[in-house]
Amino acid sequence: MPDDYDAALAWMDWEASLCGNCRRQRSETMDPTNDDAYTATPIRCFACAARERSAAEFSRAAHADTAGLYFAIDGPDPMIEPD
Repeated sequence: MPDDYDAALAWMDWEASLCGNCRRQRSETMDPTNDDAYTATPIRCFACAARERSAAEFSRAAHADTAGLYFAIDGPDPMIEPD
């Protein structure tokens, strides 16, 4: 049990050292000397895009109540490899 506790504390320290957005080490990503070290490439998640479009369409409907509303995504199963 003490090993589990130590592992949990180490994991919490690791999580606290990461940027909450990009999940990279803050000591590196927030170092001013790395100001030009990174580039970003826009990519689109089509599953999230479909969910967001559906949510926007739903919210535009008359008297649309979106409180507590989630949208399930149907499509290829990510756990099954394509043939």
